[in-house]
Amino acid sequence: MTFSFNKILRTTFLLCALHISLFLIMFPSVCIETGKSAINVCLTSVVPALFPFLICSGFFSASGAAAACSRYLSPLMRPLFKLPGCSAMAFVLGIVSGYPVGAACAKDLYGTGQCTKAEAEQMCAFCNNSGPLFIISVVGCGFLGSPQAGRYLYASHIISAIIVGIIFRFYKSHERIPRLRTLPSKPLSDVKNAVGIFGSVMDSSVFTMLKICGFILFFTVFAASLPKTGFTPYLHSLLEITGGIKQIAALKLSLDTRMCIISFFAAFSGISVILQVGAITAPSGLSLMPFIAGKLLQGLISAGITSLLLRFFPITQAIFLQQKSPADIISAEPLDILFYSLSVIFAIVVVFCAILAALAFFRKRMNDTRL
Repeated sequence: MTFSFNKILRTTFLLCALHISLFLIMFPSVCIETGKSAINVCLTSVVPALFPFLICSGFFSASGAAAACSRYLSPLMRPLFKLPGCSAMAFVLGIVSGYPVGAACAKDLYGTGQCTKAEAEQMCAFCNNSGPLFIISVVGCGFLGSPQAGRYLYASHIISAIIVGIIFRFYKSHERIPRLRTLPSKPLSDVKNAVGIFGSVMDSSVFTMLKICGFILFFTVFAASLPKTGFTPYLHSLLEITGGIKQIAALKLSLDTRMCIISFFAAFSGISVILQVGAITAPSGLSLMPFIAGKLLQGLISAGITSLLLRFFPITQAIFLQQKSPADIISAEPLDILFYSLSVIFAIVVVFCAILAALAFFRKRMNDTRL
């Protein structure tokens, strides 16, 4: 008797649902309080931090701006990652926003025909990362009590993502678009008018945001229902990184060991994020396996880089400060998080415009020189 992967996955989800149902019946008050906490984190930190980036990602792909960037940024992205220039926005949004904006951007680029399936799957493998707001503020300042530790973790996180992107440049190389070719893209007037684009992007972003919050709520309650053992912090991190990393930070281990473990799980992202990405990319037919392989590889590389940083540049300051929850650190003022997200998006747009202008200027100078 053979079992397919989908049958095994469905059976696993069914068992998890039964487990949570029993937990709801036996400990309803715990489930209610845990659910309230998860919803509070979603409303006060996750939504204001991610929603503007989801809108930006969708509008960037649907409006034709990605096609304009592709022509100028391909000379930068092709040699390094073997990706079209439009992937630069997916990479930048992926490292400054948080899970799963990078994957959503890759899906949008593929859906609008601006990259191949193999290129979109490669983008998902390394453009989908945790944001600085979480790693530096929540993990570094809150859980470890050290901004320096947060900066080390974030540096390891981004460097490992770039290394994974370089490694995955060989992924399905026969399905790539040749360097001198560009995928045909329709002009803005042929796709939709501006109002139609914004409306469809808003609908998609709201639906994606609801799915993200649903996954966070489900896995937060599921993690709370697990029996408390010595392995619980690691299992919790494997399921959902925020609560799991908080438990790992409180373990009686050396700082170096805790930071390496945290670095791995922050890069791996956890089953909750993996399923979030799957829910976003599955309708487009993108495979989830490159993302899982990329995050696992990134976790190992990130832990190694963190170990090297701590070995050559050890943290000497006292780090055992009072720990705080994510809501205490980044959720006290949701409007501040929203303004932070909008200011980052504005800065990205300004930088990209400056890069495009500089590349256009140098391109014109080179053409004039040839003439």
